[in-house]
Amino acid sequence: MKAANEIAVHMLLEEDATLHHDRNERCRTGLHRVSKGVRAGTSAESPYTACLIGMWARRLRVCGNCVGDERPGRSFAPSISKSGRSTTGDENLDFHKLPQIDLRLLVVFDEIRKHRSLTLAADSLGVTQSAMSKSLHRLRHQLGDSLFVRTQKGMEPTARAKALEGAVSEILRTFHEKIAVAPPFEPDSSNRIFSIHASDIGMSAFLPVLAQELGRRAPRSRIAAITGNQKEVIEALEAGDIDLSLGAFSTLDEPGIFQQRLYVERYICLVRQGHPVLALPHFDAQAFREQSHVVIGSGRSGHAHGRAEAILLEEIDPARVAMKVSGFILAAMLLRQSDHVLTIPSVAALTLAPELGLVPLDCPIELPEFTVFQYWHERFSHDPAVQWLRSLIHDVFGRPDFLVPKR
Repeated sequence: MKAANEIAVHMLLEEDATLHHDRNERCRTGLHRVSKGVRAGTSAESPYTACLIGMWARRLRVCGNCVGDERPGRSFAPSISKSGRSTTGDENLDFHKLPQIDLRLLVVFDEIRKHRSLTLAADSLGVTQSAMSKSLHRLRHQLGDSLFVRTQKGMEPTARAKALEGAVSEILRTFHEKIAVAPPFEPDSSNRIFSIHASDIGMSAFLPVLAQELGRRAPRSRIAAITGNQKEVIEALEAGDIDLSLGAFSTLDEPGIFQQRLYVERYICLVRQGHPVLALPHFDAQAFREQSHVVIGSGRSGHAHGRAEAILLEEIDPARVAMKVSGFILAAMLLRQSDHVLTIPSVAALTLAPELGLVPLDCPIELPEFTVFQYWHERFSHDPAVQWLRSLIHDVFGRPDFLVPKR
């Protein structure tokens, strides 16, 4: 319990000086302060936060309605009606008349209970006896009871204090075990389903390798592969419906979206086995322009391939663009029974070539390289499971030869 006390005191040293003068927005309750302290170390939408608030409301008659995300569909705390009464909790609780109790006062209560001395309790918390006396005075005022009375044996609890001992201890224990420190991710036993977004070729290149690594390191975890347009992916990352996006998406350069570099990608060409260009002594830019081509269109995906697409359409005579398709895999499949040339990122080429019997060639025209990232939303930066997955992906795909099996 000492660790819980130290964490609580450290997190809640600063007083909440914010005053909400409007009656309907008046949230200067102790629980509001607790929520601000909790938010410093964990998600405000954590079910454990709701658990602590609900427990406090039930046992100490304090309503936690000023805590929580007020956006539609995100509320987890009891709501407040226009009359100021809780609509989901005890109907006798009047929100505007509730006492201001913060977590520090419960720590003070617990220390006095243990030491039966203001001096020893103050020493334990590293505060002055005067501060301890003032905190006890505030708690007495808020709960309407003396709580601890000075006797020859020390500070003895009143009947009200005795009744509160178990509840206060449970609240502090819950705070320490479930809120102050996020529960760790245990890969060996977790059955977490990780939601990952990528392009079609990204799925083909990343998922087989990632699935193999998950099988070794988190055998019970699973993967949900997700596709979507620019707006859908941004919204899903923010909502937590997508844990990570893998690829090179300029449209994900948005506030709140974090990214980490994995590797730098370049372009190469693919042709079928027996293609006439394979008989040429050199596959140069002139030979490239004389071929018929399949060009991949990036459309509204926001993929960095859009820059290379624009250069290819400038370099190639429109009459020699046999087809323009939206998918990397479909484009490669079209080569198997044709004499078309496909210019494609190297990871995609090296993934598809052996599967489709295609031959990779160096691209003879200059195309821009691009960096492949993993993307996530800042709301989940400290989620232990997502942190673990990001570390795994960076470890596996952060090396340029990740397609070569480790021996």
